[in-house]
This record gives sequence, structure tokens and C-alpha cells, in this order.
Amino acid sequence: MLAHLDFPDKGPLNRCRIVMSKVTGGKQALTLLTKDKEFYSKQLCQVETKLRYADDRIVQLNDQLEKTKQAREDLFSEYVASRCLHVVTLCW
Repeated sequence: MLAHLDFPDKGPLNRCRIVMSKVTGGKQALTLLTKDKEFYSKQLCQVETKLRYADDRIVQLNDQLEKTKQAREDLFSEYVASRCLHVVTLCW
């Protein structure tokens, strides 16, 4: 199992120290990776929340835009109708 580790041939005590050093380094790396994972998970959650808010805002603004377009169209129709009525009234 430890065949892939490079051991200088200096005896079992030195080999044990090298293995313990590598295990300690691995534990430190695992701790740092765990903290990174927690940090990025929190960041992801915040970004997802902002994305949901932005998506909701886009839907609201699109609805408002459609209502505004419809209101403008209605006002223009009323304007055209009143102009036509005014022209017909003047012709009589």
C-alpha cells in the first residue's frame, strides 16, 4: 500500500516519520479543502438567491412593459377615434 511513497533507505523509524509527515500534510490539505467547500457552498447559495431575485424582477418588469405597451396602444386608439369623430363632426 505504501509502495508508491519514496523512502530513503534509512531505517524503519525514518520511514515512520515520513509517513506521519505525509499523513499530517494530507490532513491539513483535507481541512483546507473542507473549508473551501463550505465557503464556496455559501457563495453558491448567495448567488442562487440573487439569481432568483433577478429572475423575479425580470418577470415583473416584462409584465409592466406589456401593460405599458397595451395602455399606449389603447390611448393611441382613443386618440385616433377622437380625431376621426372630430373630423366627421366638422364635415357635417
